[in-house]
Amino acid sequence: TNLAHICEERPDLARRYLGVNCVWRYYNFSVFQIDAPSFAYLKMGDLYYYGHQNQSQDLELSVQMYAQAALDGDSQGFFNLALLIEEGTIIPHHILDFLEIDSTLHSNNISILQELYERSTFWEPFCYPY
Repeated sequence: TNLAHICEERPDLARRYLGVNCVWRYYNFSVFQIDAPSFAYLKMGDLYYYGHQNQSQDLELSVQMYAQAALDGDSQGFFNLALLIEEGTIIPHHILDFLEIDSTLHSNNISILQELYERSTFWEPFCYPY
């Protein structure tokens, strides 16, 4: 994971000493660790979402990476899943089940969005003191 970060921060050194696609390579290695850090799942989710160098976009794998980050308690994973739904991506039912999102919500994207945003610390309803 640290090596992937260095590849991002110092692409000149990465190309010289580590070769092409080291960001992709080392973050991908990171998610296969035991107890992988959730930010590695988020990074891979982003790389799959946007595509990276000679790797094409893969929304299905992006959803899986964001869902794993969410399962690890990372609110950014929930937030990114919600954004994907807003962009028209369909989150498979088995992933929603895995995230313990009530199956009665599956037929309504608005309800799923609300649930995902509520689990994200980025969405907090306004609370006024009494």
